[in-house]
Amino acid sequence: MENFLKIALRYLSFGIFFYVLYSGYYFFMQRRIIYPRHIIRTPPDISDSVPGLERIWLDTSSGRVESWYIPASDSSELLPLPAMIIAHGNAELIDHWLPIVDGIREMGLSVLLVEYPGYGRSEGKPSEASLTETFITAYDSLVSKPDVDSSRIVLLGRSVGSGAICALAEVRPSAAMILMSPYTSISALASDYYIPGFLALDRFDNLDIIKSYDNPVLFVHGSRDRIIAYKHSRKLLAASENGELITYDRGHNDLIDDWSRFWNEVRPFLIRSGVLN
Repeated sequence: MENFLKIALRYLSFGIFFYVLYSGYYFFMQRRIIYPRHIIRTPPDISDSVPGLERIWLDTSSGRVESWYIPASDSSELLPLPAMIIAHGNAELIDHWLPIVDGIREMGLSVLLVEYPGYGRSEGKPSEASLTETFITAYDSLVSKPDVDSSRIVLLGRSVGSGAICALAEVRPSAAMILMSPYTSISALASDYYIPGFLALDRFDNLDIIKSYDNPVLFVHGSRDRIIAYKHSRKLLAASENGELITYDRGHNDLIDDWSRFWNEVRPFLIRSGVLN
């Protein structure tokens, strides 16, 4: 019995040692994991070749951050028009969303693509504080435009971008939100990977914000998501006063296989939200 206890304690000690190493690795590397900007190649800048695109440099405390404003496809009538602010995934750039937003613009919404600090051509470093400041600055810039209807602003965040969008929604008014593959919080997401949630430097507590958000929210998630589990959207939906959920039998990075079809599915939500007629 004594030998058994010694062996058990030895294995327990090894287990604790490796768990501490695992958690310590996450603590020191978490921002490189959450914001893997070091692996993203910045493509050639083609913004000047896009008709109507306006590059807006946002002045923040961490430096200048790039954003692209693209008017709705037909903005000649019925001004001002609704607009959508987009926060992309953690391994993306605003450049990657340029072809995706055509379907939004065809519905009659203008689009503001906001880069993250330290990503692409932007200065600074990404964090909860710097992303929040950047998106507040972007929002204020957008609603100052005479062709934008400030009462019909839609906020869209994908994956890590759901945190930036919820943080913005907490301090600025919006007509609706669309959260794609969102998490309840970074702390809860860390727990899914057996990492103590209190180690998270950037918490992005989406669940707490959703509880107090009164306007419509559309959650979009893949039931086979192995990066941000489907249960996160289920919990967010349960906490939302005015939420809807679209579920696809897909994973995280392959959630949308046909963006034109996806925007057609989103359109009824925007109509119910009063954003579109």
